[in-house]
Amino acid sequence: MASECFWAWIYVGVAALVSFFQGWRGWFFQWKVANFPHKRQQEFAAKQAEKQATEPGPATEPTKKKDAKEEPPPAPGPLEAPNITPFEIKMSRCLADAVLYFVSSVAGFLSLFLAYRVLQDSTQWDGVQTGTMAALVFFALLGLLGVTGQLPHLLQLGKLLPGK
Repeated sequence: MASECFWAWIYVGVAALVSFFQGWRGWFFQWKVANFPHKRQQEFAAKQAEKQATEPGPATEPTKKKDAKEEPPPAPGPLEAPNITPFEIKMSRCLADAVLYFVSSVAGFLSLFLAYRVLQDSTQWDGVQTGTMAALVFFALLGLLGVTGQLPHLLQLGKLLPGK
């Protein structure tokens, strides 16, 4: 009995460690993706301004002074608005993904534990009913997807929902 308790605490510790890592991973990935459109727009605006400054204009256009740089303001992309602060991006996007990855990982470890319990209770494979086997396969697949961090991707893509 003491041995089972020891291994249960080891399992909980590993589950907590991996789940916190998955939560950090979700935060990190979203932070990189959330900043990407803004950085790309700044680079694009700088290249456009440099291109406009070096290109000769038509003869009918008045010449512009080289020291007066007129940079067009970058238009906000579809994922960002001009008045969103970095703190608001972190709280709205990154925290949501961190929670999704963490909860998915915890659900994966709980599913693997339930699959283990179903296997432990089944002593003879001849008498196992179809529903029990279906639950075992479901728990094993959900556990594998959750623990490896693939469940959030599949949920966001809508791959786990039935097709239309």
